[in-house]
Amino acid sequence: MAGGAAGLIFAGAVFMAGILTGGLFAYLNLSWFSVIVKKILIGHRRRKSLGLLLALKSIAAYSAVGALIYFKLVNPLAFIIGLTSLMLSVLVVGLQWRSEP
Repeated sequence: MAGGAAGLIFAGAVFMAGILTGGLFAYLNLSWFSVIVKKILIGHRRRKSLGLLLALKSIAAYSAVGALIYFKLVNPLAFIIGLTSLMLSVLVVGLQWRSEP
C-alpha cells in the first residue's frame, strides 16, 4: 500500500501501522460484506438469517473500530486514513473504467 509507505516516510512506523491496519480492516470488512450480499442477491433460501448476519457484522465492525481507537491500539488519524484509502482506490478505478471507450 502506498499509504503505508508514505506513513513510514513522513510519520514513522506507528503511523504506518495505523494506516495499514485501517486499510486491512476496510478490505476485510468489504470482502465479508460482499460475500453476504451475494448470497442474499442470488436468492439464498436463508435470506432472513443472512440479513441478521449482515447486521451482526456491522455491529462487530463498529465495535472493533471503537475498541481499536478507545484502547489506543492504533493512531486514530492513521487508522482513518487507512479506512478511506480503499474507498478512494475504488473511486479512482471506477472513474478510470468509466472513461475508457
